Amino acid sequence: MLIEAMWARMCAGTREDGSIIQANDPSWDALSIAALGAKSDPMVWLGQSQFYGDLGQNTRVSERFVHWLKLIWTEGTETALNEYLAA
Repeated sequence: MLIEAMWARMCAGTREDGSIIQANDPSWDALSIAALGAKSDPMVWLGQSQFYGDLGQNTRVSERFVHWLKLIWTEGTETALNEYLAA
């Protein structure tokens, strides 16, 4: 779920340095809305059934996604990657 969390972070539209990520997907507007909503409620991202079906209802999946997304938003992608690689 780390990759999905990184995708959600990217779709928020800004990099960690604050620079803007230009729209790069035909669904960018919807993805950006979901990504920004997921910052405070990560389940908003997994609620996109067109991508995840009912996967977000799986407790193990949702817990891992929430962990990674919160870590990325609070401590950055590099920290998340280091934690993943250390596991």
